Amino acid sequence: MTMPYSDDQLRSRLRLGEDSGWEFKEVEFRGDRPARHHRDDWADEVAAFANASGGVLLVGVTDAGGVPGMSRSSGVIGCLELPTRT
Repeated sequence: MTMPYSDDQLRSRLRLGEDSGWEFKEVEFRGDRPARHHRDDWADEVAAFANASGGVLLVGVTDAGGVPGMSRSSGVIGCLELPTRT
């Protein structure tokens, strides 16, 4: 799936921060395993998007809009786009 946002649009959104349609989730690692924010923890965000008009969950992004990312070498997807629509 191709991400429907340009790099400039994403940079702008990162500066603007989270809102009801955009959620950022940082993923911290201990070794090669996520230390917190497992996929199950994101279910509340996805449900909120599903009960509203949709949204975007950006994984590997801090609440402040920083992008420490995630390592592909650890077997974890480096960037996950999860648009949801009702």
